[in-house]
Amino acid sequence: MKLIMGLGNPGKEYAGTRHNAGFDLVDALAKKHEADWKTVKSRFADCAKIMVDDQTVILAKPQTFMNLSGRAASALMNFYKIKPSDLLVAQDELDLQPGTFTFSHGGRSGGHHGIDSIQQSLPGMDFTRLRLGIGKPKIKPADQNWVLGKPNKQDRADIEKAMEEACLAAQDWITHGLDYARNHWNSKKKN
Repeated sequence: MKLIMGLGNPGKEYAGTRHNAGFDLVDALAKKHEADWKTVKSRFADCAKIMVDDQTVILAKPQTFMNLSGRAASALMNFYKIKPSDLLVAQDELDLQPGTFTFSHGGRSGGHHGIDSIQQSLPGMDFTRLRLGIGKPKIKPADQNWVLGKPNKQDRADIEKAMEEACLAAQDWITHGLDYARNHWNSKKKN
């Protein structure tokens, strides 16, 4: 069994914002596999179950807000007995341009509060991240208004196009593992 946890903030006011790119990825996977979401309060998340080849995969959207994502990660991993190597966290990434994504494993959070929370809740556990590019503003430093804002029309189109490929990349991670997925997708030329 594998767990793909998309990071974001619950609530309609956050839908479609840059910070909810992780939610967008797991929503796209659920839609592709015709899976329904169910709120599971004891695991602090909305969850859906899909099958990819012969693998059962739990998709999750923490309902704790970004800064407390670790609470859901810990509850989900304990309940489903998920090993760190079977956890993929989909997150927004300022350091990647919209329309790009990359796999990484372990390492620091880069200031991402959702990743900080997960690392604090799962100390010493290295997990894989699918970092989904949202870009930085061209003039001023990125701030809360930027990540909680909605992308412009061009960036939204680039992000949506990349989301289709990111779903395929996540499925490769499920069926072929991290090394294959990283080698195949991280080496692809990005716009």
